[in-house]
Amino acid sequence: MTFEAVEKSFRMVGMEARGEFSDFGESVPALAKTMMERAAEVKHSTGIEIALFETKRGEGHRTGRYVVGLMVEERQDAPSGMVYVEAGGKYVSGRAPIEKVADLHEKAVAWGGEHGFERNLSADIIEVYHALEDGEDVEIFLPVKG
Repeated sequence: MTFEAVEKSFRMVGMEARGEFSDFGESVPALAKTMMERAAEVKHSTGIEIALFETKRGEGHRTGRYVVGLMVEERQDAPSGMVYVEAGGKYVSGRAPIEKVADLHEKAVAWGGEHGFERNLSADIIEVYHALEDGEDVEIFLPVKG
């Protein structure tokens, strides 16, 4: 796995929810499935799936917000039951097969620390999903300060 520091901005339309961080492995894919059933309602979609996650700030922080949806080319009004979100800043980024997402996050945090980046715990973590012929890759963007 390779990592880099990048500055990037994102626009998306998606469905928002809150839940226990420990349940994200089940609740996020379930909401993504519901969102994809409504994908045709999103105007100017790039067709690329994206998710934003509130950053867990410590052991006592048990619930968080997440948004799953599609990247869009321009600002727009979201369909009923959806939200439009813009995010951006400086990130530590890396990409791997979806099955290795937990390892990818762990190694990105370590790489960022080794290279002098301090995590920005008030910004959302972003995952962008890339469909492949034989599976799916996930590209993560962990927010850092500076």
